[in-house]
Amino acid sequence: MENSVEVKFAQRLASNEKKTRDRSLKYLKKYIAVRSAKTEFSRDELMKLLKGLHYSMWMQDKPLIQEELSNKIATVMDSFSSPQAALNFAACFFATEAREWKSLDQWRMDKFMMLVRDLLRQTFKVAQNAGWDECASTVAGMIKEEVMRPDKEEIPDSLRLHLADIFLDELRTVGAEQLTGHQIGILLEPFYHFIQNSHRLHVTDRIIHQTFGCILQQAKSERTRTADKDIKNRPAQLQYSYKDIAATLFELAGASTCSAKVRRKIYKFVKVFCDTIGATSHLVPASRNVNTECKNVQQSLTENHATNQLIPGDSKATPVSKKRKQTRLQNDEHIRCQPIRTDFSTPLQAASKITAHKAGSEKKQVVFNLDKNSSQDLDEFLQNGTQTVCSPMPSVSPRPGILKPSPATPGPKRQKLSSENKIPLKKTSLSLEQKTERVMKQIKKAQKLSRFEAKKQKQKLKRPKRH
Repeated sequence: MENSVEVKFAQRLASNEKKTRDRSLKYLKKYIAVRSAKTEFSRDELMKLLKGLHYSMWMQDKPLIQEELSNKIATVMDSFSSPQAALNFAACFFATEAREWKSLDQWRMDKFMMLVRDLLRQTFKVAQNAGWDECASTVAGMIKEEVMRPDKEEIPDSLRLHLADIFLDELRTVGAEQLTGHQIGILLEPFYHFIQNSHRLHVTDRIIHQTFGCILQQAKSERTRTADKDIKNRPAQLQYSYKDIAATLFELAGASTCSAKVRRKIYKFVKVFCDTIGATSHLVPASRNVNTECKNVQQSLTENHATNQLIPGDSKATPVSKKRKQTRLQNDEHIRCQPIRTDFSTPLQAASKITAHKAGSEKKQVVFNLDKNSSQDLDEFLQNGTQTVCSPMPSVSPRPGILKPSPATPGPKRQKLSSENKIPLKKTSLSLEQKTERVMKQIKKAQKLSRFEAKKQKQKLKRPKRH
């Protein structure tokens, strides 16, 4: 078993006694300040320390003391001698929470969500003190690698959702006055990457409507505000580059790795976003008109959807989906029909009804004779919006070699079939509801019989045996 300094600190930080935990945290800050000035911490050493800090918060009760402990753990980052070492500590913290998040119960979830918020704010403060130009890409890469990486299935989605909810709020409280639009775009890279490559629809939908929805709400407020008093009384806001955000989202939706459902949601959001920012002249995208491109892409998608459908009567066409009904777009209206066959082999198949319905048109009946009009294209009937009904087939002569029994000299079977006492057979076609009702009656009858037999068996067992 290891007896390193980091392991001893982790054991004391996870102690049952509060005095031992507080004393260990106090000495840990001094140890980090001395050690980081000489040599840097490795990732394994930081992971051991952060596991002890995690269970230190785990053992802490009472909300006010939990809030105080959360602030103390977050300020451990100030003990490092360099900003890069502090950001490495933050990266190990997010990796530790991603590993231990699934073990949290409902009674401890709130204090750990508060701890994530406090440490994210402290991370932004470290980046602000060191300079956003140098640390913005480092912070974005850390969050993308440890939390918002879509191919890591072991990372819980609840941690991603919580981070997406608090990211812009904490960024606004720290760097609203210093951050530029380009720097904010760099910090949003983890969310762009997750939307483009992830197939978790509930997380992507939350990121689109919560993270980027906050940006949309700020754009709407900037559009509606007119009085100078409102500008003075309002707190400082992040200066987004709306043009770059809209163009980036539009490019993400066109990527091959983006799923179809996420692509539709992005196009819908970008359309609303461009309609909002297009009202003011200083927010109109100058390089490209994203709003018109979204409309063109949606129009092309609908046209491709129409041309890829299976045309009625065309056996060479391939449907988009097997479960989808065969549809056809004609004159900008939908025609739904049953598959049409012209190679009928029996009179019963020839007498089957071929129905077609066109939205907004009156129904008509046209007789279609398979003998006379077999070469005529059936699409002419469908174009007029008619309801086509096949005419009954003429009487079919018997095949050669088969003799008909003459009615003048009927045999005994013939007399029996042609007798007056014969009951004519009627073909009854039951609907789906009647069939289900009949089956349910049979099931109930079987259940009653089984109950009756079980009751009878019990009565037999209760009877005393006669000697």
